[in-house]
Amino acid sequence: MRLKKIYIDGFGVYHHRPFKTMAAPVTVFHGPNEAGKTTFAEFIRTVLFGFPRQGKDAYIPLFGGKHGGRLEIVSDDGKGYTFERYRSESGRSGTPFTVVDEADEPLSPEVIDKLCAHRSREAFKEVYAFELDDLVGLKSDEDIYSAGA
Repeated sequence: MRLKKIYIDGFGVYHHRPFKTMAAPVTVFHGPNEAGKTTFAEFIRTVLFGFPRQGKDAYIPLFGGKHGGRLEIVSDDGKGYTFERYRSESGRSGTPFTVVDEADEPLSPEVIDKLCAHRSREAFKEVYAFELDDLVGLKSDEDIYSAGA
């Protein structure tokens, strides 16, 4: 799975912000402290896996917009999909979440799970979307090689 386009409607410091990624096999987001890198990574995890239960007010839109956004992805077989998630306006549990294919057809939960490589939020963070602070805790060469894989 590769991220193609990202649209953040409202999430932390981001408001009405589109991003287009490159076709490279690895994407690195960098910038100075407090530039929004962690917020950006959390947005991706939130769209894929849902809003965290604790820290209900975490990453509320500081500059407006509906709390959430969408990711356009390309699967390993070249098919396109759009994941879209917004926090419920009522504040109750559950978030409006849709995933559609290129023909705008909704997908079943099984297909969505397959696209997310059957990973949990935590596994996704550790394997695919880790931060520099996550690498600091590695203790052995074996841990470092595992992170590189």
